[in-house]
Amino acid sequence: MNADGQIVRIGRGQGCDLVLTHASVSRRHAELTIESDGSVAIRDLSSTGGTFVLRGGKELPVTHRARLQPSDGLRLGDYEISLADLLGLIGDTQVPAVQPESPPGPLNVVPIQTGETPKTRRVRCECGTIKERGKPCPACGS
Repeated sequence: MNADGQIVRIGRGQGCDLVLTHASVSRRHAELTIESDGSVAIRDLSSTGGTFVLRGGKELPVTHRARLQPSDGLRLGDYEISLADLLGLIGDTQVPAVQPESPPGPLNVVPIQTGETPKTRRVRCECGTIKERGKPCPACGS
């Protein structure tokens, strides 16, 4: 990686550069690489819920490293965010260039505000069954 590039570790854990408090985001979920030329790539860090690129109406699983396009969205577990919004969060925190000698500290915590509906595809019904958000439960019909 170019010395001017940045690596941003994303997850729920305090050791991450960008902390997302959504329950489906793993403690160490993904690593975003921002190169000095502006190109961006993401790598899943063996997360439980997976990392997906949302592009052209498709969900593309990130198995190794995926190059991102400006119009892409991301799904980390059940948490969806556009690449532009994610970069905005990172820009607000002014992530420093990576220096291997010093471990990164948390730069920003992004809580889900009360009343804000996360972009979750699956939710747990009152009966306990996992179902699609906004659709009737296959077990109880509610």
